[in-house]
Amino acid sequence: MTTDVITSLLKSGYAPFKDAAAVAEWVLPARSLDEVVGELGDKAILEMTGPLRLAPDLETQLPEPVTASCEDFRRSAVGWAPLSKVKPVVEACLDAQASLAMSRTNQLKDSAGICRALSVLAAAAFIPGGELVLTDLASILGGCQDKPGELIGRYVHAVLADDSASVRQVSTCLNRHQEWVKWSALFVGKALAMKANPRLVAVTPPVSADIVWVLAQMLKEGYADDSRGDHSDCPAG
Repeated sequence: MTTDVITSLLKSGYAPFKDAAAVAEWVLPARSLDEVVGELGDKAILEMTGPLRLAPDLETQLPEPVTASCEDFRRSAVGWAPLSKVKPVVEACLDAQASLAMSRTNQLKDSAGICRALSVLAAAAFIPGGELVLTDLASILGGCQDKPGELIGRYVHAVLADDSASVRQVSTCLNRHQEWVKWSALFVGKALAMKANPRLVAVTPPVSADIVWVLAQMLKEGYADDSRGDHSDCPAG
């Protein structure tokens, strides 16, 4: 396999894939993805596929970067079976990030376990064989294995509601799927060891003309209210 085939494909094919998945433009900008995969390189990416036994298939199926056009990538992306699940999973992860960030520190009694569960819930729908672990997790969380975004929301709710029984069952379930435990450990380890610190996911969209207009109206209304208010307490001058 030619060196850096995977990173080249990711960089060249990311835009059409993101467009096909209908993910908002401000989520994981291309420059951030380039920085991350550029630092990882093919070796680290393939290493992370090891526990799930994907590397042999990847190495035999990858084309040369010069022969894989963006148009080829776009056609493949549109026809990818799990494509419709990408946007719901991304949105669920953003909601989870916001909800957990606002929670009290003492509520997150097992942050490592929570991170592991969320990483598996977010990735399993897009990995061959991932439906097995999702089916088991869905039976615990009371959702559907075909709706990973919903499962993420249910798990976060269980964490924040201090539903220790459900959280513990999820952890026990994952321990029965050791390939996913090993994958999650590699995934989190690579993320923590990265030198680059790009803004992977923007919490708010970029400023637009509509947002500027709304802010302008709010400012105008504020000034108008001040001008009509009682200024008897203001010093003369």
